[in-house]
Amino acid sequence: MFSISMSDVLLTAIIIFSTLSLIALGGSLVLRSVLHRHEQQDVTQQTNMQLSQSMKKIFITALIVALLLVYFYLLIT
Repeated sequence: MFSISMSDVLLTAIIIFSTLSLIALGGSLVLRSVLHRHEQQDVTQQTNMQLSQSMKKIFITALIVALLLVYFYLLIT
């Protein structure tokens, strides 16, 4: 019989959220570089600020979810 421990589930969830954060970061960097080439300077600065704010939100959300998973795991054990 194959059993999965709670720590395996927790580790997998943390890896998934970390990977999604890195993918979002890479995507925003690519988008920023593309916009920088094709847009005017003032529009690009505004877009960069919006991308920076969205990346902060994504990172904080992923961090909160990972911390909640750790908390629930510690609560269960």
